[in-house]
Amino acid sequence: MCQSGKMTPEVKERFKAGIKYLVTEKQVCAITGDCGFMMYFQSFARSLTNVPVFLSSLAILPAIRCAYDLKCHQIAIFTANKKTLMPMEALIEQICNVQFWDATFVFIDCKDVPGFEAVERGEKVDVQAVEPGMVELAKAVVRNHPKVAAILFE
Repeated sequence: MCQSGKMTPEVKERFKAGIKYLVTEKQVCAITGDCGFMMYFQSFARSLTNVPVFLSSLAILPAIRCAYDLKCHQIAIFTANKKTLMPMEALIEQICNVQFWDATFVFIDCKDVPGFEAVERGEKVDVQAVEPGMVELAKAVVRNHPKVAAILFE
């Protein structure tokens, strides 16, 4: 559902109730998500509350971007699958106020990391099994792209 960017009416009502519960009952000071595709619901969630909402790690791109001199630094964005991220380009540019495909960003596809195929199947990722491959991939990215100063895991 997150990847499609569309909620069923039932899910939409439960989403609203969930945000209300977090804010009124749990008195949270912020709401986060753990899926890049939840960016599709970022604006909707923000419209339901006054607390900060970060449904996707991509929401912090502007903060990372302003922390570096982008004339000499780049930001690597590790994504489960570059191909499935591409349809979100306009939305991310609008919400995050970034030019997604400029030289600032290096997009890294993680789909070939051993164990990471669980993401594609919608299963829980075995972090201990995936970690060595992710570390090696990160080292390779920094080696091959020496201007990378920050890594964002989408």
